[in-house]
Amino acid sequence: MNLSWLSGDTSTVGYVLAYNNSTVVPPNCGLGTVVNLSNVTSYRYNRTFNGNPSAPQLYASFRLCSINSAGIVSEGIQMTCFSSSLGRIPGWPGWSCNGCLDAPGYGGTNCSR
Repeated sequence: MNLSWLSGDTSTVGYVLAYNNSTVVPPNCGLGTVVNLSNVTSYRYNRTFNGNPSAPQLYASFRLCSINSAGIVSEGIQMTCFSSSLGRIPGWPGWSCNGCLDAPGYGGTNCSR
């Protein structure tokens, strides 16, 4: 799943993405799996059912924070996604997302914050 977001104002110098493979959104960008993205405005999230057709659903929750030129990290925006293996080709989950990041074809929106 490709995540993307709109660039912040001119003082934004980078981004941090934190995520959990669950329904629990990281409370800040220092917890969960943390990815420092410099000034990149997209991220490819890969997670599959590993070819197991009886696998249950998958969840992923994200928090994206911006960093300004003074080094201050924002509170961030969040998104939670769900996928089920039922009726899908194993290893190719179909994601459905709600929140403020954009996952083209899967949901989500770019929320201003």
